[in-house]
Amino acid sequence: MDDGDIVTFKDTLQASFKWINLPPIGVTTNLFPWICWNLWTARNLLTFENRTLSPQEVVLKATRASKEWEMAQPCHRPTPTPPITQRHAVETPSPTTFYDKGHELTRGSSAQHHVSSALMAEALAIREALIHASSLNLTKICLRTDSQELVRAITTGRRPSDLFGVLSDVDSLASPPTSPFAVCRFVFISRASNGSAESLAKATLSLYLGLRR
Repeated sequence: MDDGDIVTFKDTLQASFKWINLPPIGVTTNLFPWICWNLWTARNLLTFENRTLSPQEVVLKATRASKEWEMAQPCHRPTPTPPITQRHAVETPSPTTFYDKGHELTRGSSAQHHVSSALMAEALAIREALIHASSLNLTKICLRTDSQELVRAITTGRRPSDLFGVLSDVDSLASPPTSPFAVCRFVFISRASNGSAESLAKATLSLYLGLRR
């Protein structure tokens, strides 16, 4: 079926299963049903509670729900991908560790494909950390990264063109009125002080490469 033949919602739904999510969204499942569902719930919020959600919030909620469902499947495994042909493309883990007053609450990581740079990998990790923190219903969060360039880009709003989409998501998650957090800060720390995330990243990359052999 060509896109020009799509005339009904049923046709669109059937066609959506052949659509491909472009990186770096980080979701391999079909997003269209999740977006439709979140549009419906957003409509109900407006109708019954007089609450409005921005388009960015609807898409972020759909992406988060899709990814949570995908990760909850018992047969979930990293999806094999063809060899990378981009000059600077790498496969890199996105590590996340949460602490409360020095005590570790949780940690996690995920592998991302076709990441264009180390800076992009760090931006993706921050976006995933914010989404995960929101799912844990945390209200005050401070994200620490050893990328001074990324902290500067987030706090000043000067987004490099290749990071524009990811950092726009970060801004929606971190800044009022769309942020689910009462407080959200970004802090630069030295790599020597970021040993926990560094170790988690290396362990995840080693495990991921082992699964692909």
